[in-house]
Amino acid sequence: MISRLKTSWPNLQISLKNVDMTHTQLALDNKLVDFALGIVADSIYPNVGGAPVSEEITTLIAHPNNPLCGESNVQLDMLLSQTSIWSSPYKQTHQYDTALFKSLEMVECSDANTVVSLNFHKREIDPSFQLMLYYRLDYPHREVIEEIVLVLRNWFGYEK
Repeated sequence: MISRLKTSWPNLQISLKNVDMTHTQLALDNKLVDFALGIVADSIYPNVGGAPVSEEITTLIAHPNNPLCGESNVQLDMLLSQTSIWSSPYKQTHQYDTALFKSLEMVECSDANTVVSLNFHKREIDPSFQLMLYYRLDYPHREVIEEIVLVLRNWFGYEK
């Protein structure tokens, strides 16, 4: 993506930073970043635009011997005594987690060979979430925004 942007705009300065989703608006408002890639926010940020770039599907996983593997509809309350496997950025937002997640231990895991997917209750747990590219509405180069959105949609295989 960066090489494609540099081809069109050779003088464009590009740097990648990890910005916690709880600080997206602050990072954009303070011009620490020009763009932020994150999940769809549950609130609208003033002076911030956004474009969907992908829809990701997640799954709940467990060790094959976990008793929840035999359940046909795993519900949220059944997860309270279980270890939750989340990616590392969530550690930074632990203080903002809901009461449910305060009782869960967070660990990282990348070994798909020793885990199985749980059959979760579809009305309680939504496995999909949209990724959005956020940007300041006063960003002066609209064509750069459009190009980044197109490149990200292509990279993620987003069809909508």
